[in-house]
Amino acid sequence: MSTLLDIKSSVLRQVQVCPSFRRRTEQDPGSASADPQEPATGAWKPGDGVEFFAHMRLMLKKGEGRQGLPCLEVPLRSGSPAPPEPVDPSLGLRALAPEEVEMLYEEALYTVLYRAGTMGPDQVDDEEALLSYLQQVFGTSLEEHTEAIERVRKAKAPTYALKVSVMRAKNLLAKDPNGFSDPYCMLGILPASDATREPRAQKEQRFGFRKGSKRGGPLPAKCIQVTEVKSSTLNPVWKEHFLFEIEDVSTDQLHLDIWDHDDDVSLVEACRKLNEVIGLKGMGRYFKQIVKSARANGTAGPTEDHTDDFLGCLNIPVREVPVAGVDRWFKLEPRSSASRVQGHCHLVLKLITTQRDTAMSQRGRSGFLSHLLLLSHLLRLEHSAEEPNSSSWRGELSTPAATILCLHGAQSNLSPLQLAVLHWQVSSRHHQTCTLDYSYLLGLLEDMQAHWEEAPSLPQEQEESLADSLSAFSEFGLQLLRQLRDYFPATNSTAVHRLELLLKCLGKLQLFQPSFEICPFESELNMDIAAALKRGNREWYDRILNDKSPREQPGPQRLPGLVVLADAVYDDLQFCYSVYASLFHSILNVDVFTLTFRQLERLVAEEAWVLTEELSPKMTLEVASGLFELYLTLADLQRFWDSIPGRDSRSLALAGIHAPFLPAVKLWFQVLRDQAKWRLQGAVDMDTLEPVDASSRHSSSAATAGLCLSHIQELWVRLAWPDPAQAQGLGTQLGQDVCEATLFYTELLRKKVDTQPGAAGEAVSEALCVVLNNVELVRKAAGQALKGLAWPEGATGPEGVLPRPLLSCTQALDDDLQREAHTVTAHLTSKMVGDIRKYVQHISLSPDSIQNDEAVAPLMKYLDEKLALLNASLVKGNLSRPWSVFSTQRVRVCPWRA
Repeated sequence: MSTLLDIKSSVLRQVQVCPSFRRRTEQDPGSASADPQEPATGAWKPGDGVEFFAHMRLMLKKGEGRQGLPCLEVPLRSGSPAPPEPVDPSLGLRALAPEEVEMLYEEALYTVLYRAGTMGPDQVDDEEALLSYLQQVFGTSLEEHTEAIERVRKAKAPTYALKVSVMRAKNLLAKDPNGFSDPYCMLGILPASDATREPRAQKEQRFGFRKGSKRGGPLPAKCIQVTEVKSSTLNPVWKEHFLFEIEDVSTDQLHLDIWDHDDDVSLVEACRKLNEVIGLKGMGRYFKQIVKSARANGTAGPTEDHTDDFLGCLNIPVREVPVAGVDRWFKLEPRSSASRVQGHCHLVLKLITTQRDTAMSQRGRSGFLSHLLLLSHLLRLEHSAEEPNSSSWRGELSTPAATILCLHGAQSNLSPLQLAVLHWQVSSRHHQTCTLDYSYLLGLLEDMQAHWEEAPSLPQEQEESLADSLSAFSEFGLQLLRQLRDYFPATNSTAVHRLELLLKCLGKLQLFQPSFEICPFESELNMDIAAALKRGNREWYDRILNDKSPREQPGPQRLPGLVVLADAVYDDLQFCYSVYASLFHSILNVDVFTLTFRQLERLVAEEAWVLTEELSPKMTLEVASGLFELYLTLADLQRFWDSIPGRDSRSLALAGIHAPFLPAVKLWFQVLRDQAKWRLQGAVDMDTLEPVDASSRHSSSAATAGLCLSHIQELWVRLAWPDPAQAQGLGTQLGQDVCEATLFYTELLRKKVDTQPGAAGEAVSEALCVVLNNVELVRKAAGQALKGLAWPEGATGPEGVLPRPLLSCTQALDDDLQREAHTVTAHLTSKMVGDIRKYVQHISLSPDSIQNDEAVAPLMKYLDEKLALLNASLVKGNLSRPWSVFSTQRVRVCPWRA
């Protein structure tokens, strides 16, 4: 705007210094412009170029997402449910025969009817409710249910026993002069007196231990047991385990004394003698008798110097032991009001049955196997009733089911490890027939691992069964990993979370491998996972190849499909890097990205080498276009690998793949040049030489031309031809094509404006302003595109500098465009020059009585209007051009003094 104001100020100053003018005749200078040359149209294939550049935009857009390494988080993920996993009913536990179902039903009824111990707050203590639940899950009629209950009631009651683990004590009283004690425990079962027993309990038939029977465990329940003496401590640790037979669950109680041992008397021998007493009556006095016997057998010193000092006792009714057992600290109690005690004792108690009058027990079915069958039956029915088709079920059993399983596990004397193993075996098998939530399975593995570390031992048969289940689950997981993309797509957040949990489950399996005498895995699980992934990669690749680019088709027909395949490989590797790689590495220490990249890159490289060799002799425009697009993706793959720290694409199978693509690239550049001209021709034909919108000062064809030039520059950047010498030649040719297309566009514009009606009659033609703006926009766009064709790295010249042929071409183009802009400006201002001369002539003819300001007012008004119009119509870079033309025309409004 300041430039245009300078024009107005100059005219005003010249008028003010000339008080009068003489009439003179001036000849308007003029310049004749040659008609633009028609471009040769026989050099390219007819077409409007729209489709070609639309496809080119798609190629560029494809490359936008391939700049550098992909983010480690995929921004666009679907929260929809994960794809359903395959299930196979044959992989579950075998179906039970009707006779076995009946036996299992009887076992469950027996468990409920002869339950013992205290029920927890989260358990069902209603016998009728538990029996009704069993009738429902086993699908029996009321009559059948009633008959079954009667049969079980007539069976012999089980033999009960109390498992006692004396773990430790703390904060005991110090009885010795050194400030410590030498504590030991003496414990046994105190039966109730005959009067307190219920008549029913005396008449009940019971199994009794046969003397001398082989049990392989602790002494029979008719014993008083003694722990080892722990010397000089107030916090003894024993961790000793005992088993006591229970005569009457409702009245018997566990009694435990802790004493300080002060002499060398054999308390164990004293206990053995007292254990020879037949019967349990008067057991209470035997605890005192043991101490007396120990004193009587002492040999060193006075009796008062060799007494076992009392440190505390416990009395725990058997009926108060929880069904699931108890593991806690008990506060020690005094023997009488005169006793002084302190401290606590840590006990683990569990009430079990040692003999059961059920068909399963009589047929030699262990409690382990019975519990497995019962758990499997209840889990399957509970899942079916809750969410039969859901993969989010976490094994939440109903309260009656959990209560019955707790009762049966306790009565069957199953350890926490055995229960954890059974839950895993049943649930993992059930998962393969009806999908469960992997977080539930992971929790089972973690629970089993925790108990395994505490007591890593199982009977051989049970360990073999566990090994089989772990092996079956790992094989199932490997099958899923083979189809990783199908069952755990990277764009589905739910599926990715399931994959993470599955990998954690497989990771837990490896922790058990060193613990087995019989290894559940034939080889390292990591090796199996890598093999499964490789096999899955090949199957996925072959599936796309056979679908999109079958080998039996001719090369030209296979080419588009191979482009699709290469794009699919790149996208897959992006997902692998951004989603799968971190999961596999952090959980299993498996480098899934390197494994997958190496395999897929080699496969697609082999296919590309073979196809280029086949297509080279029959190169056509269509083939060149397809090969060019294929090469762009292959080059993207190489750059992807190079962008990872520590990786070098020279070791890839794709190294040197650019060489056979060079003829196709050269031919495609020719197609690009021709299509660019046709695209510009079509854009100018459709152009109305009006601004695109209120905020723009150029027309639609200039926008199209600028976009085409920008796309050419972006394409060159993406091509990034690796051979420097070849890249220099390609860049020079492409730069010449850019210059040719740009000049072709300006010639089309000049022809277009010459045919516009009324353009010559206006003082300031809007169409000419638009054309001038178009030329300026294209000049800048072409300059930017040519700068992008600088020396590539490694070429024979400084990096970032245009080669000499291209530099000459660029300078010539800029000169041509500047001349074109000057020509358009001359056309634009020619009528203004004539109008200004007329106003000056009117000023020279005005009387001297008229003031200068009044005389020049019409001229100033004209200048205000036209200069404002120019300011509104021209872009900033063009505002100085009218002044340049005025200076060239030497418009003088004051040729001589009056």
